[in-house]
Amino acid sequence: MTIIGLLRPLAFVYGLVMMIRSQLYSVGIRKRHSFPITTIAIGNLSVGGTGKTPLVEYLLETSITEGQKTAVLSRGYKRKTKGFFRVTKDSTVNDVGDEPLQIHKRFSRQVPVLVCEKRVVGLQKILLYEPEIETVLLDDGFQHLAVKPTINLLLTTYQSPFYNDYVLPAGRLRESRHAAKRADLIIVTKCPHELRNEEFVSITTEIRKYTMPSSPVIFSSIVYENLVSINHSKSDTGNNIVLVTGIADATPMKEHLQVNHNITHHFKFQDHHFYTEKNIQQIIDQCLINESSLVTTEKDAVKLIPFLSLLDGIPVFTQPIKIVFLADGSRTLQSMISANL
Repeated sequence: MTIIGLLRPLAFVYGLVMMIRSQLYSVGIRKRHSFPITTIAIGNLSVGGTGKTPLVEYLLETSITEGQKTAVLSRGYKRKTKGFFRVTKDSTVNDVGDEPLQIHKRFSRQVPVLVCEKRVVGLQKILLYEPEIETVLLDDGFQHLAVKPTINLLLTTYQSPFYNDYVLPAGRLRESRHAAKRADLIIVTKCPHELRNEEFVSITTEIRKYTMPSSPVIFSSIVYENLVSINHSKSDTGNNIVLVTGIADATPMKEHLQVNHNITHHFKFQDHHFYTEKNIQQIIDQCLINESSLVTTEKDAVKLIPFLSLLDGIPVFTQPIKIVFLADGSRTLQSMISANL
């Protein structure tokens, strides 16, 4: 028997618990809260790595262009604090988590970024303290059923679509595939830039087995932008680089960088890794051995900034990314949002 087969009894129990939890909200035994502003939940069924943060940043850029007053509310995964906090220039990863800090650094003057493990409480406080806000993006909000969002966006990757996966611990799904019925729109992320029409059709057909017939399915890709120096020691990385990542799947980024660089070493940490001085010294040693620059993700960069003094003399670069939509995906998404503003 395979490992998945052995784990299926546990997966069945876990899935049953999650289904009962969902039903308690559906029948009103547990209360769902609506709010007098537009709330957009962005989430997934699987554990991490579907591209939520690039989508949040895309939606923020769009809302700024259109003059919408938008805020981001996150639980602040792995932060060391509890309760409601507004991310500021003095916030640390321990205070608010890595992704909220990353978003704040990009949009600090335009977008309030807030953290609260209880989203209902967070939204209530936003209404109280940020009365000008018209729209709130609920980062990783698909499983937070106490909030009834205006729009529920479900992300799944091209490489590992939820319909091929299993519930924990047999797979990586937080809930049954059928939980996708809550989604108002499904986004297939990290697609190849050139996707054949047959794949559009076949993937959409598989997804529609688990969603509402009225829920659109759209497709997106990741674009890697120019590397950006964060310690101003050098404008160019040179040929040799040490890659440092603490994300769910670093393979696409590594493949992109290998086209123009020689990756002398890849420090592949777990998602949301907290760096230590020992980690930094190991990274420095590898950079010095082969006269390499350090390249990292934007999410990891906010956690490395406190160590820049130790990294003095090592050129440090981040790899910005952005989401782009295939076919008419952007128009479909914007039409749904505009209809609910």
